[in-house]
Amino acid sequence: MDDTDVRKVFVYNKEKDSDIHSWIESLPQRSHSEFIRKAIRNYITSEQQLSSNSSDKFNLEERVSSLERELEVIKSGNQNPMINKKDAENERNFIDASEILKNLGK
Repeated sequence: MDDTDVRKVFVYNKEKDSDIHSWIESLPQRSHSEFIRKAIRNYITSEQQLSSNSSDKFNLEERVSSLERELEVIKSGNQNPMINKKDAENERNFIDASEILKNLGK
């Protein structure tokens, strides 16, 4: 056994975990460890994908929900008070360029 090899004991109940027992018994005798490692890697990969998909789905659902709320605000004619305040400030500071252009030649 190599210094980097690790031995772990894997315990299961033949009756309670009969599906696991049947699977292990169906494997070639000298390949149990190899197939158990493959099964664990497969499990890890599927869990990571599931976790990633759940996170992506949550973010998408959150964004859709936010957009739906924004759309309802727009439909109802109500706008964010902060946006209204900013628009009002911009209107006070707005210079009508068309008036300037008309008076350029005078």
